[in-house]
This record gives sequence, structure tokens and C-alpha cells, in this order.
Amino acid sequence: MASKHTRTRERSRELYNTAGKLPFSVVYDPGQELHRYALAYALRDGLFGNGFVKQSFHKEFHAGECVYLKVVKPHLYVVVYSTICFHECRAKSTDAIRVVGIYESTQGAMCPLVKTERVFRKGKIEAIVQRTLERVAAVEEMLGSDQTSRSGQTKVCPRSDCGAPMFLSKKGRWVCAELCFKRDRSMSTSE
Repeated sequence: MASKHTRTRERSRELYNTAGKLPFSVVYDPGQELHRYALAYALRDGLFGNGFVKQSFHKEFHAGECVYLKVVKPHLYVVVYSTICFHECRAKSTDAIRVVGIYESTQGAMCPLVKTERVFRKGKIEAIVQRTLERVAAVEEMLGSDQTSRSGQTKVCPRSDCGAPMFLSKKGRWVCAELCFKRDRSMSTSE
């Protein structure tokens, strides 16, 4: 007799395969398991079709959900926090799909440069996927046209040896994504 884990995995696979046949013009209901699988299927298909790859960051970044990443330029990425856990979207309907633009510093630190409105999982499945892909296109455009801030303004670090993108802090100040001002402080204290 198959174990409970094996039966769950087989049921999950069966639902996922069935979800691909569900018409995506259906209004999404997070209470229905098949709808959660169908949205996950459609979203994953749309992201893969747009050049994204599934990425696994450290758990503190994504709380177990699938994260999809696309390289726009060296060190600049579009990241989609999908709300997909295993093969289905979370049953909780109050959370949302998030699309952000991230800069990876030379030290490997991830710095968010651009964020968009959250994509709430309301309405038809195809509309949810379409809104997500529209947010992705907006972030790609902002990251592709030189470096931009969360507000869409363009700014690059004025230091000649840095040239990293800058972002607006919560206090409204421009900050270099490479944090070169901290390097200057550490060099002056070590001398």
C-alpha cells in the first residue's frame, strides 16, 4: 500500500495535469484546490515563456514560495515572488504576487531598486497572469533604461570608480546600491 506522502504527491500531480486543461477564463476562487493549481500552472507557463527561471534563494527571502528570476543586464534582475508553494498557489487569498527589480552588488548582496504594485489574485486566471506579465514588462523597462529608482527616476552613482545604480531610501535620500560610501568610511578608519 502506498504511503500517505506518495498518495499526496500522486494527487498533486493529477491535479496539476488537470489544471492545465481548465479554461483560464474561469474566475479564480482560492477556496477551490483545482483553481489554485490552474493559476500556478498558468503563471508558471507565462513566466517560463517570458524567459524566467525558477530560483531558490535562502528561505528568509521567500518563505517557501517559488521565486522566478530573469536577468535584464549583468547584476540587474526581475524577480517574481509567485505565491506558488509546491504545485499550487497558497489558499490564503489576502497575499499577492510581487514583482521587483533587484541589483546584486559585487559582494553578493541583493538590493531592491524597483517595485511595482502587488498583483492581487482576484478575477479571472488569465487576467491575473496578464497583470503579472504587465508588471514584469514595466520593471524590465525601468531596469533596461539605465538604472532607475523605485519611483522610476534614473540615477547612477556619481563616483567615477563606482557607477552602480542608486535608489531612494525610505527617508527620501539617494543611496548607492554598492554602498560605496560605507567602503570610504571603512578605508578611512583603517588608515
